Amino acid sequence: QEQSDLIFNNFINKDNIINIYTKLQNATPQDIDKLHIELYNIMKNKIVGIDDKTAKIHFITPDNKSFLRTHRPNEYGFDTTDIFKTATYVNKHHIKYDSFEIGKEFSAYIFIYPLKDKQNKHLGTVFIAHKYSEFTKKFMEHFKVGSNFHLKETIIDKKFSSNIKDTKYTKSVFDGFYAKKELIEKTSKVVGKEFYKYKASLSAELKALSEISQHKSTSIYDKNTNTTFTFIPIINKVTKEVEAIFSIRTTNHRVKEIIKNVQIIATFLTLIISLILFFVYFLLRTKEKEKEQLENQNKTLEETVKQKTNELQISLDTISNELIYSKTDLNGIITEVSNAFCHTSGYSKDELIGKEHSIIRHPHTDSDIYSLMWKTVAHDKVWYGKVKNSKKDGGHYVVDMAISPQYNLENKKIGYMAIMHNITSKIELAKLNDDLEFKIKEEVEKNLAKEMLLFEQSKMANIGAMIGNIAHQWRQPLSVISTTASGVQVSLDYDTFNKEDLPMFMDVILERTVYLSETIDTFRNFLKEKKELKEVVLQDRINIALGIAGVALKDNAIVLHTNIDNENKIKITMVVGELTEVIINILNNARDIILEKDIKNSWVKLELIKKDTKAIITIEDNGGGIPDDILPHIFDEYFTTKDDDKGTGLGLHMSYQIITKSIKGNLYVENTKNGAKFFIELPLG
Repeated sequence: QEQSDLIFNNFINKDNIINIYTKLQNATPQDIDKLHIELYNIMKNKIVGIDDKTAKIHFITPDNKSFLRTHRPNEYGFDTTDIFKTATYVNKHHIKYDSFEIGKEFSAYIFIYPLKDKQNKHLGTVFIAHKYSEFTKKFMEHFKVGSNFHLKETIIDKKFSSNIKDTKYTKSVFDGFYAKKELIEKTSKVVGKEFYKYKASLSAELKALSEISQHKSTSIYDKNTNTTFTFIPIINKVTKEVEAIFSIRTTNHRVKEIIKNVQIIATFLTLIISLILFFVYFLLRTKEKEKEQLENQNKTLEETVKQKTNELQISLDTISNELIYSKTDLNGIITEVSNAFCHTSGYSKDELIGKEHSIIRHPHTDSDIYSLMWKTVAHDKVWYGKVKNSKKDGGHYVVDMAISPQYNLENKKIGYMAIMHNITSKIELAKLNDDLEFKIKEEVEKNLAKEMLLFEQSKMANIGAMIGNIAHQWRQPLSVISTTASGVQVSLDYDTFNKEDLPMFMDVILERTVYLSETIDTFRNFLKEKKELKEVVLQDRINIALGIAGVALKDNAIVLHTNIDNENKIKITMVVGELTEVIINILNNARDIILEKDIKNSWVKLELIKKDTKAIITIEDNGGGIPDDILPHIFDEYFTTKDDDKGTGLGLHMSYQIITKSIKGNLYVENTKNGAKFFIELPLG
């Protein structure tokens, strides 16, 4: 009970853990996982020094779900209602409780505490379990007697698997109970190998079971084996059932002799005491009462002092293990250090006590800091500051420190006390973050410069492609104009020119000239478009691309098939012109591969599909597809299969960058039975 209260009050019932339970009330599954990790990180440092074999800590939510087991932190979230009935009881009644309980993994004395916020709202429970097997071992080792727990068979059958029951337990001397084999072996070592084989007589067993069923303890002395049996019922306070029997067995070959001597001494003492009491009864009655009262008071006081001293020592040990502190006299000579101070500095207490506190002074620490420190504490004030100290092994550590004067009972200053918090890891982490931030910034700048160069190279390549498309669109009208002009010139040379035909020739030339002007306007408008983020109609951007690249396909006898719903407009926000560049680039690549392979009956098919929250543009050709060894690399930077004068390896790479990074979509390609098929997926939401 004392150990459990100490653990709960000093390690668990704290604001940081209460805050975690407060957040847990309306947490999502993802938040629960984060809070579980946060609680574990707090507890794994606090439970250092607590014997895991003796005490196990289990946090439970108000709806009886496991939240954290310190001995199995990765297993949580399961329902504990039928596993830990006492914890369920505390969750229901919101009161501190303790009991003995048989669990699936181990049986133990458990102390359950309700967790409450400052408004006394119930947030959940935590229980601290002390394994009965470890308790029994320590009991036997201390008192040199045999002992065991006999667990009720019906409860074992409910909670234990048959494998655990058969391998770890054996039938007890009491019918209907089982004992742990490990404790039987321990008993054999303490009181002899043949000891446990003894079975009490039937009448003795029935007497013991009768007393136990009434929740009473009982003892039996067996003269034949010179053995005393004591049986204590272990009761689950929630179910009110006897779940186990704690047995203690002692044997002593001198018991008979002792009994005989006691009888003789008792007879003699009875006679003497009767005579003494007869003569001094009235004289000593008052004094005896006073003496008895004084002895009782002294005994009570001694027990209280012993208990409080023990509690204080445990608290001091805990503080010494967790808190870095030191004490010095007025001259700075160390008089006391905590265990945590020794652990951090690497020195033992013997190496520190009696030495000047400057033994841990780091040579790089500014002497002005120490001057200000001594000046402050000399005026009976508390000094706060950050100090770098040396370790015994030559290393160093940095602490936040507070130094305050210490006084005796007469309020006379006798020395100083320094309390420190190790912040070395925090400082190292900050430096690591700064270095990492600089490296990231440097790499980002390099990548941005590289991307700008690629975009410039791609821009020049696109301008070249545009000029090629203009040449394709101008070739046929220029040919018509040239032919018409040549026909007029020939007619004039042979004096066969009919003036009435002149308007017709002029109309033809004018019509083709207007077409050339419109072509120039189309390309100029595309190139002049301001590269800004705005909402556009997806069909319009596709039709602009087809208007620019389609003529080149037609001039090379490549049929263009389209499947575009121009009625139901699809609106999307993107940088104007980028998608058009990508489509022109893919159409030009399809044209080049068809011409390179001299495909007959060649065609290119472009389709627009709206699917859920995205639009999909597909561009397929019958150019035979992309070789399997090349397919994974076609979007790589500077990768091309064309001759140096025909390709830069930037077109598809920049197209991929535009679709995936700028538009936040996806661009990929697959081979079909006809050729290559590009997929452009664009998010609409």
